[in-house]
Amino acid sequence: MIGSSAPVSSRNSPITQSGLTLIELMVAMTLALAILAGISYIYVQGKDGFRVQDNQARLQENARLAYTIISRDLTMAGHFGCAKPSIDTNLGVSNVRITASQPIMTADTSWLETDNDQTNRSREFDPGNMVRGFDNGVGWQVPTSISSKRLAGTDTLIVVRGGDDYRHLSGPVENETVFKVASALPGVTTNGRIRPMVISNCAFSEIIKPTIRDGGLEFSVANATNENTAATFTDTFAEQNTLTKADYYNELSTVTTFEPVSYFVGLAKGANGAQVPSLHRVSIVQNSPTPGNNGLWDTTPDVVVEGVERLLIRYLRPDRGGALETAAEITAAGAWAQVSGVQIDVTVVSDDNNVRTESTTQTVGTATTTDNRLRLTTSFVVQLRNPRV
Repeated sequence: MIGSSAPVSSRNSPITQSGLTLIELMVAMTLALAILAGISYIYVQGKDGFRVQDNQARLQENARLAYTIISRDLTMAGHFGCAKPSIDTNLGVSNVRITASQPIMTADTSWLETDNDQTNRSREFDPGNMVRGFDNGVGWQVPTSISSKRLAGTDTLIVVRGGDDYRHLSGPVENETVFKVASALPGVTTNGRIRPMVISNCAFSEIIKPTIRDGGLEFSVANATNENTAATFTDTFAEQNTLTKADYYNELSTVTTFEPVSYFVGLAKGANGAQVPSLHRVSIVQNSPTPGNNGLWDTTPDVVVEGVERLLIRYLRPDRGGALETAAEITAAGAWAQVSGVQIDVTVVSDDNNVRTESTTQTVGTATTTDNRLRLTTSFVVQLRNPRV
């Protein structure tokens, strides 16, 4: 037989195989679990980090939004057209008159007047009331239905202003009771409604409640909502300046809506359905079918920024060297007409109540809170652009 080969029994014998031992299997499982734990840790940390960054971004956005909204109203304080609110040094009277009858914001408008006496036939609007603050809400003259919603330890603010838009009269006042404009103001088009408005020339202004006619192109003060019983504009300026109404209200005069606002912090329903502190903005009733309601504070405030926990307001006067003063100090000094700037500290809080991994005690103002939320306090100063003295 040529050649040689292994025995048949040797060629057909099975190949010996060996598997993982128990120790090797346990080592492999331990390494896999360690890797999985590492991946899970990185994922959780990344997710938590994203939540923190997302909440921080929301806090900054809310603080910036609060600044934008409040500062816009403050820069419009006392804007009634070309007539700047002031006290006439020659006549010793305010150049802004309240011709509209009650109510204007409150049932008693005496707090708006120079002499605090609303019995005058033509009441003078105190220029110092264009911006008025209230420490911890003390003296804040709004209905109880609104003031009861304010959170303790937060300040409030009232800004008296005209609307963003204005129109020039299309001619002199007709029959001393009617004036017209070439195009309607936004939202002022419903015939028969009574709308608080301000009519101005470059010397003085009057707060009136005219009846809307002709789709907002014509207005009449011949109604019971203006306190002049002769159903005409106030005669005070005519008497003092020996002018007729057609002389001092003509094509150069402007008309705008009367839009005072007030700010406070109160609870409101947040994104997750829970009650969260929020910045509220109160305006006046502008277009109610019930004439007597127009001019009252609206009992349904608007929530303008969620998550605002605290509002601290201080005031600047040019002769105080940059010193910040409280509302009580300004009131005691009788210096509201001298306020040139307003500093507002806003504290915003996260809606997510589990952002921090550990409960943390945080003090905001006089309030100390222990929770897992994030908070951010920012401060900004708004310069008042409309001189009032």
